[in-house]
Amino acid sequence: MIPIVLAFGLGIAADRWFWGDASPSNLWLFYLLVGLAAVSLARLMGTSQNGVAFAFLLVSVALAGAARHHLHWRLFAENDIGRFAQDQPQPICAEIILTSVLEPSVMSADPMTFPEPKPFLRGTAYAVSLRDGTTWRDVSGRILLSIAGSESPYQPGDRLRIVGKLMRPPLPRNPGQFDLREYRRADRILAQITVEYPEGITLVKSATPWYPTAILGRWRLAARRILHESLPESDHALAQALLLGFRNEIPDEFEDALLKTGTIHLLAISGLHVGILAGAFETALRLLRFPRRFRPVILLLVIIVYLALAGGQPSTIRASVTLGIFFIGCMIHRSTFSMNTLAVAALILLLLNPSDLFRPGPQLSFLAASVLIIVTSTSLWSSQQLPETLLEPHRRWVRVLRRIVRTQLFPLFLLSSAIWLVTFPLVINDFHIVNPLGVVLTPILIL
Repeated sequence: MIPIVLAFGLGIAADRWFWGDASPSNLWLFYLLVGLAAVSLARLMGTSQNGVAFAFLLVSVALAGAARHHLHWRLFAENDIGRFAQDQPQPICAEIILTSVLEPSVMSADPMTFPEPKPFLRGTAYAVSLRDGTTWRDVSGRILLSIAGSESPYQPGDRLRIVGKLMRPPLPRNPGQFDLREYRRADRILAQITVEYPEGITLVKSATPWYPTAILGRWRLAARRILHESLPESDHALAQALLLGFRNEIPDEFEDALLKTGTIHLLAISGLHVGILAGAFETALRLLRFPRRFRPVILLLVIIVYLALAGGQPSTIRASVTLGIFFIGCMIHRSTFSMNTLAVAALILLLLNPSDLFRPGPQLSFLAASVLIIVTSTSLWSSQQLPETLLEPHRRWVRVLRRIVRTQLFPLFLLSSAIWLVTFPLVINDFHIVNPLGVVLTPILIL
């Protein structure tokens, strides 16, 4: 699977970098036709020329990756609402369908109107129609929606009529600054609408009870409500970020502190969180004497539900797919924890959103997971031995301490050091920060 996913990623990169923003609209069809021709040639080669046939197969996979990226990054409908947006906010009246939970956020509004930042709710929606004078024009496309207020009665699947301001995501103002417009475009969002007053929203039609997005939204809101009721107010934001992926309420000062200490990755829902969840459920099933052969099935369902509750972040998808394949391997009595498993997760992620190839989050996530697999497969990890001169067991507390260092701290420090060494060039390039302190803090915070 590794050559397959590398070829798929190479095709994505080639389509992005070779054509830039000027490419034929039907280029994806050319990719597919040439790819099918390459597959046909590979089949004609048969087993007589395996190497050449495999090369043609990789070419077809690369062209499939280029076609997928072209469709995702370049092709938007003629009536996409983003085509009506401008760099400056324009008043509009539109009908939309909510597609995500509205999360609390803080937005700095126009200083002439709102001298102080005010609370907003933020989520995504799908545009349905746009008012043009006295008529309504059919539109399409995803938007980023911001609504004034701290609470909302609306849920995913609701159809709303809104009066607000439409604009494109802003461009960076300084060289090297984060490009929000490109980031939103990677999610196929070309426009954003801000509703500055709650009175600017009217419910047109409520979501049907069995609408999948509405069900998921209710589950996420219920989980967040349980956290609010169970934890002190000071822990709400951190618990939501660590367990459900709601990061909008994390204070900027706290995120900056994590970034400067090299521990910002702990906020992302990744293999650590998914592994702890799976381990807790596996322990519970064992205590309940649940049949061993059915445990992987239950754990797989738990991982799927948690993936939906956590919002489907790239790191969560990677961890969930990897663990899911591991559980499937347990069902058929096969070992599946390998680089090929990680490659399958990468391929699924790129099929869902090929632009994730260029985002630092997925890059760091898969790079760190690759290092973890490589390091844990070495003989040094298997032995987990420290030099005999360290911590000689003269007393009981020394023996206990030595055992903790050898079996817990040393392996985690080894992993943390290896991951830091491999990922710090990307961190320097994307975040312009280098802090080796994260090598020491990460094992301590995990324990």
